[in-house]
Amino acid sequence: MSAQTQIGANEGAPLNTAGVDDEVIASNQRVFGGTLGLTIVTLCVLYTAFHVGAMNGIHDRITDLLGLRSIDLTEPWRYRLTHVGGGLMLGFLLFAGRGLAAPGTPTALGLVERVLLAAGGALLLVAGGQLLLMILTGDLIVMGSRPDKHLMTYGW
Repeated sequence: MSAQTQIGANEGAPLNTAGVDDEVIASNQRVFGGTLGLTIVTLCVLYTAFHVGAMNGIHDRITDLLGLRSIDLTEPWRYRLTHVGGGLMLGFLLFAGRGLAAPGTPTALGLVERVLLAAGGALLLVAGGQLLLMILTGDLIVMGSRPDKHLMTYGW
């Protein structure tokens, strides 16, 4: 009976709904706006369109139309690598690997973070150099070649 009395007593009073639609921002979530936000949204939409197109064979039709050689994007390892690589790229654009500081507060990188960034940058340079040399020399990996062919040729 007391619950009915309380409901009846507040029936005419206005409800305080301020802030009920506010999104809770995680400590490592990046908040984008303006041109950068539009760029991130565009990358997400293009990545989704790429997946839909790759699974439906649109790349074959485009390469046939342009007269180019087609590669099989749905080959399991190639598809997995593009899926994981693109997903990680977008994931790290949207969320930081660690908690973000309050706006206007400078954050310093620790020694471990600097070493890991330097190692990652060096490995990206090595991989980019390998790809550039493979393209410039025309020595692309073909079916049936050793898996470590270019690692032994260009990498070390």
